[in-house]
Amino acid sequence: DLTVEVVKDMPTDILPLVETDDVWATLASAETMEDASKKAVANMAKFYQTRTDSSLNDTNMFLSLFGNLKVCQVVNPTMTMRFEMKKAYL
Repeated sequence: DLTVEVVKDMPTDILPLVETDDVWATLASAETMEDASKKAVANMAKFYQTRTDSSLNDTNMFLSLFGNLKVCQVVNPTMTMRFEMKKAYL
């Protein structure tokens, strides 16, 4: 089952944003896995900063410790990556 919900006051430049029972995940697509990865991580950093008062440096250290970058798909011309963060850390 899939539930779609409009979330008010969410920055639109970090979308799509996926929420499951355990994680938040940002998704990004680009021509290369590296570019898609950079976008997914940057979007999670923005999302994390909307929920905390962390500096960009502290945010980057936090994400490098607790985040999880995963491949979504690489078979199309556009590569898609996702960056997951467990809700327990947020």
